[in-house]
Amino acid sequence: LEVMKKDISEIEKLDGNKRIVLGALTKEGEIDFEAVDYLIKDTKMPITFHRAIDSSKNYLKSIKELNNYKNITHILTSGGGAKAHENIQSLNDAIEISNKTIICGSGITMETMKKIASSIKSDKVYDFHIGSFAQNENQVVDVDKVKELVKSNV
Repeated sequence: LEVMKKDISEIEKLDGNKRIVLGALTKEGEIDFEAVDYLIKDTKMPITFHRAIDSSKNYLKSIKELNNYKNITHILTSGGGAKAHENIQSLNDAIEISNKTIICGSGITMETMKKIASSIKSDKVYDFHIGSFAQNENQVVDVDKVKELVKSNV
């Protein structure tokens, strides 16, 4: 935690647009509020709570508990399972109960992104996290794939 706290402090000193991505769970699978509070106590930067949430003991309870944090603005999640497109109902529930922007991630391809987008019932804003789909075989960003995603307007 000390290294993470120091990293956050150093990033805060930099110029430009900044965002912190973090997450912490207890051994029991609950959000580690003590660790989260310690890490974000002195920062004013927006924070994304990452996919640790997907391993929490009670996914929707954990999503709701994050509503209490003002500077946690986004939650990166697959809906509590391995792949986002396999957990559409959980993503719908998370979008509805959260006051954060839900970022759907894990297994996102053009097809799964369209499937998720067509299945989200809410008018609330949500995003997608694109990882390996937008990379070439050398794990470098493939500009053509990124352009394809942007053109798709999903």
